[in-house]
Amino acid sequence: MRLKALGHFYDHTEAALQLYPDSLKDMDWLANQVNNKHRFKIHDFKKNKPVQVYGTEYPNLLLTKVSPDAWVRIIGQAAEFPPYEELDLSSSLPPVNGVPSLIGRNGHLLMNSEEDRSLIRLVLDLFKVPEASYNVYARYNDPDVKKRLLKHGFKVSPIVGTGTGAKPQLDTFNKQDHESEAKEQEYGGLIFNKGFSGCIHRRNELVIALLIVAASYCSLG
Repeated sequence: MRLKALGHFYDHTEAALQLYPDSLKDMDWLANQVNNKHRFKIHDFKKNKPVQVYGTEYPNLLLTKVSPDAWVRIIGQAAEFPPYEELDLSSSLPPVNGVPSLIGRNGHLLMNSEEDRSLIRLVLDLFKVPEASYNVYARYNDPDVKKRLLKHGFKVSPIVGTGTGAKPQLDTFNKQDHESEAKEQEYGGLIFNKGFSGCIHRRNELVIALLIVAASYCSLG
């Protein structure tokens, strides 16, 4: 992914690293899918103000917004991943082609199935993300969703108004199932705030971490 951020195509990277053909194809596909649906804030020099854009207009923007220092941290942590057989999983993981659905347009990590929750729990564990860096919510404070999140070791925060009256609002969850897409109603979500310690410091870095874990361990489906 670091080489993709620098403008290299995955097949060229495979050749340079002497990898098997198509060994990076899943990761390349994941990065493109998530980038296209992601919403970014950039500075519009013509309007001289920040504007919101989608990744369809800016290929690889998700990757290029990750700083060189962050790539060093992420790659260093990924190098310590154990083999699949040594993972302590509470359930199976979702297939690779379902992973882009788990990332909302603002980088929220969304989950409604046992497999979804298992994957996101695995990302937090492998990248050693401190609990203080994020909040997990059940949409509409749904008690059944909260119960399922707690079962997977998540600390669930209530959705309540702040001093300004604003409430945390999870991204819309449009889950892709083969060739159909359904808008989920009952789900949980993780919103990364800001990290001052550990490997992951920003929301887009956590999204990259999820893609790396998915490409490393999820099946083709």
